[in-house]
Amino acid sequence: MSGGQGRVSKEHTLPRPAALLEHCKRIFARARSFLSQASAHFLTGLIALPDFVRSGAWWPTEWWRRAAVLVVAAVLVLEAADVILAPPLKKLNDVSYVVEDQRGVALRVFPVADGRWRIRADLKRIDPKFIEALLAYEDKNFRSHGGVDVPALGRATTSFISAGRIVSGGSTITMQLARLLEPRPRNIGSKLIESIRAAQLEKRFSKDEILELYLTLAPYGGNLEGVRAASWAYFGREPDNLSPDQVAMLIALPQ
Repeated sequence: MSGGQGRVSKEHTLPRPAALLEHCKRIFARARSFLSQASAHFLTGLIALPDFVRSGAWWPTEWWRRAAVLVVAAVLVLEAADVILAPPLKKLNDVSYVVEDQRGVALRVFPVADGRWRIRADLKRIDPKFIEALLAYEDKNFRSHGGVDVPALGRATTSFISAGRIVSGGSTITMQLARLLEPRPRNIGSKLIESIRAAQLEKRFSKDEILELYLTLAPYGGNLEGVRAASWAYFGREPDNLSPDQVAMLIALPQ
């Protein structure tokens, strides 16, 4: 595409640095809330439990206090680990510059530093039929799981043990995004790490944001990354109105 008058924009996906402080504040707020609830349920009579439990005949009151402290401590440790061992998100800011006209139509796209064409995905510019087909093929329970589809992962693990090799991936779109952000060899250990990363990503982004990030980083051959870059390269336009063959092609290429 040739250049022209228009506005230069760079697509951003990474939250501002101030978001880290806000995340820490949310951690302490959740901890205070949890401690308050624990005190209400465990330390002040255990109202919701039967009389023989509250009397200590089943489990002494002191044990309930210790259990509450352990639960709160575990939550604080997990929240702290989530911040200290946060997923690497720097790549999300490394996207192509896009020159657009007044109507928002792309006039020219510039590759990132390593020569890759990586245009940030925007669900408003992507054919809903493509999104529907992608979720049906890749992750049927995307809208309902918390980053890991446990039954699918269980089936994949069983197949791996039976065949001695990876037969079906069992990875959700969120887990695939984690792998794109932090590439690892395909093995059981990597699956475990990707599962943890997926849970972290689900805490930081909405489902639509996760889908957009995946469709920004997904490989489409050569130096093309993301569905928009692929659509421009192969079809010469945005992926907002795709034929069934084009939908099938854009779903198959990242495989």
